[in-house]
Amino acid sequence: MRTFFLLICALAIASCSAHCSRNNRNYKAGQNQAQVQFRAAWRYANYDCDKLDKTYRQVLRASPSRPMCLKEGFDDKVQQLYKKEDKKCNKITCEDKGVKRADDMWMLNRKTIGKKCSQLDKVFEKTNAAAPTKPKCEVTAYNNRVEELYTREMDKCVDVCVGNGEDTGERIGRQFCSIAQLSLYAVNADGITVEICDAQEKQACLDEYENYVEDKCSSLLKGNQQFYNDLKATCDITFTSGTGPF
Repeated sequence: MRTFFLLICALAIASCSAHCSRNNRNYKAGQNQAQVQFRAAWRYANYDCDKLDKTYRQVLRASPSRPMCLKEGFDDKVQQLYKKEDKKCNKITCEDKGVKRADDMWMLNRKTIGKKCSQLDKVFEKTNAAAPTKPKCEVTAYNNRVEELYTREMDKCVDVCVGNGEDTGERIGRQFCSIAQLSLYAVNADGITVEICDAQEKQACLDEYENYVEDKCSSLLKGNQQFYNDLKATCDITFTSGTGPF
């Protein structure tokens, strides 16, 4: 009977002690210990989300056994830190999932639709149509990634178009100067990507043509203005619908 009574008392004391005040000195000490140990272990794991559960279990096994308030403070803090990092990891995983899904879909559509600049808008539309509907973090990450990929490809296309325009401008500038010199002796709705490239290519061609003639043979303009203007029309012929990157 005495043994039973002592057991009941012990359980009662343990039960009462299991809810320590947060202001308790030992409880605070336990929390401080847990914070130091968890952060050290998490840093050692290189903040790898795949190792978070293992880190949590390892730190929890290092929990002090007594006094009770020290243990309770330690365990509570470990739980708190684990939940905080778990929330971060889930968020990162969700966003990474959206980015990877966008990358995979973009590459698939580039492969099936084509890699020409004139096909870029169709790739963008089809990839957008395949966006996930939930969860929100994955949807946002997917849409942002698709926009980033589209912008990057668009910039590449425009760079190529500007280069083509400059080459054409220099070629016809050289043609004007050489032929004008000899004469002294003897004269689309294909999509937004294509439209932008055409405009960029044409303007680069005009700029390069005018600069070349001005720099190399401006004196020949007098008396050859019609020929100069006729050659300038070459800049209207972009290669977006013919050869080149399109």
